[in-house]
Amino acid sequence: MNEQQDAALKLLVAMLAPSARDNRDTRLLCCPERDVVHSSLRESPLFCGWCFRVDTCFLDPLDIKYQQRAVNKVKYDVWTQGSAFSFKVGHTFYRKDGQMLIQVHDAKESVPGRAESERDSGYVLVQCYEPNNGPTKWKTAETFGMTQDEFVRYLIAGDVG
Repeated sequence: MNEQQDAALKLLVAMLAPSARDNRDTRLLCCPERDVVHSSLRESPLFCGWCFRVDTCFLDPLDIKYQQRAVNKVKYDVWTQGSAFSFKVGHTFYRKDGQMLIQVHDAKESVPGRAESERDSGYVLVQCYEPNNGPTKWKTAETFGMTQDEFVRYLIAGDVG
């Protein structure tokens, strides 16, 4: 595991802790080593070190939002990270080493815990494909299910821990 994966996984664990509830953080899973407080996030190097290629079109399913905050009545915009993951049917990711493609075939979004309720981690059903030398570029390898939380870990580390 590399430094970026380790930092992202530590942040993920902290975000999913019962004490975190529905809090939003300015540390982002896609670049946990720094606070991102400017609007140029889409031009920043993101998802470095992750096992799967994740594009900026997946900021919303990763619950990364550009929001207004206020400190001492001074308003400013900042990128924030939540834990309401919402990967959907059809979302497709390639492993960076080119040895696997995964596609979401069924999903239910996660819902952060609130004072009166526990966290619902949702689920995703994933179809895995391996490279194929035959008439199709990819062949079906396996299908498995996991929570949305585990899926984020899978994208980062390539395993569900």
